[in-house]
Amino acid sequence: MAGRCRLLCLIVVAGFFLAVLLYSAWADDTFLGAVGYGVVPLDNDQVTMAAEWVEAEVRGDQAWVTCVFTFTNTGPAVEVLMGFPQAWSRGGGESELLDFRAFVDGEEVSVIFRPNGQPQGDWDYAGWHTFSVPFAAAQTRIVRNTYHGRLNLVSNGDRAFEYILHTGATWYGPIGQADIVVRWQKDRDVRPDTISAGPPGYVQGQRELHWHFADLEPDHEDDIRVFFRPVYGPHNLGVATASSGQVQPVKTGYNLPAALFSDSDPATAWRSEGEAKGAWIIWSYDSYPHYATPTLGLGILPGVAGNRDAFQAHGRPSEVLIRLAQLKGGVEALPAVSHAQRSFLDPGPEWEITEHRLVLEDAPCWQFMRLEKPDIVLAFQVVIEGVYSGEQYDDVAIAEVLFPLLEEDLGSVPASPTDEGGHGILAPWAAMMVASVSAALISVWLRKRNTRRE
Repeated sequence: MAGRCRLLCLIVVAGFFLAVLLYSAWADDTFLGAVGYGVVPLDNDQVTMAAEWVEAEVRGDQAWVTCVFTFTNTGPAVEVLMGFPQAWSRGGGESELLDFRAFVDGEEVSVIFRPNGQPQGDWDYAGWHTFSVPFAAAQTRIVRNTYHGRLNLVSNGDRAFEYILHTGATWYGPIGQADIVVRWQKDRDVRPDTISAGPPGYVQGQRELHWHFADLEPDHEDDIRVFFRPVYGPHNLGVATASSGQVQPVKTGYNLPAALFSDSDPATAWRSEGEAKGAWIIWSYDSYPHYATPTLGLGILPGVAGNRDAFQAHGRPSEVLIRLAQLKGGVEALPAVSHAQRSFLDPGPEWEITEHRLVLEDAPCWQFMRLEKPDIVLAFQVVIEGVYSGEQYDDVAIAEVLFPLLEEDLGSVPASPTDEGGHGILAPWAAMMVASVSAALISVWLRKRNTRRE
């Protein structure tokens, strides 16, 4: 080749250790040189990083990341091999790196995996997802990478996002400017009151943290680390049971249990067997009471809500009794509560049980029971007291239960109070459906009137 073959590497370490500690880190571009089919780090004396913009969005148990790097070649023409590492997890084996894509000046380029040639120290990776980028003399090019991968899971229940900046020190000269933004769309994914982040100097905005650096010569102290706790509930923790029917947990990304009635899939549902009225479901934090988040109540998506035929085929609850279990002495009363669902079936003196009724509309939309104020609840039971009969099955189904209930879940829709706890609330899209039907009826009436006039 006319020019030297160099390797510039955009590093994001996405390792994870399932069980007590999951490990993942996202790292800055660094310069690497090819050794046979593998790669090891070398010094770089030609290409500068003029700017980088990194945006990570937390969604559930993953971070979805976009990196935009501006590189300037200060020397003669060169073909550059850029690579993205596949890290080893601390538990052994390769980490999970999902849907990695590379773009150069807006055009997608092909990516080839190369195993690591000489794993050592900070460069102990399984290999690299590589792509070639030619530079003319003095040329500036924009490289963009997109990918997603799992967050850290810490034994205390925290999750964490890391972005390693110090690897950028291998570039020629300082990094001109760097912006790192970590954001989230839902407080259910990142509880703002639990955030601990470094290094200092970031700006916390509306559901985001923003670091800005100029003329940066990064070291380990500049690496970005954000620790936080998500909202835990039946979608990712605890123990579920029922009077009958299937509640077998499905697995989330961390192999944590998600109850069938809280798996974010309205087409799957808990369905009773051989009974409808009087059937019940129970969920509790079990041995993790300290993970509890104050709740405003509980939301129910009735029926099998995947499509209209399935919704009509199975029975739907028309009225439910919602029982909430709390420790009289608060969460601190016991270091751990095993099988808190027993509090409903065989309540002990340490438990306080409150009861609330919810009347539901016969519609596949979220409906809520509201408490007067947020409170810590360690377990709930939903007992079916009335049923809209199904056209094909003598059962009752609940697609999803939303717990704990946050203000963001309710939006701007106020609860309609009843004697005991609250009344069903139709979701905004249901109101839009009603408006659409009304508009259609008006249109038909106008056509008939015009026909009569003609």
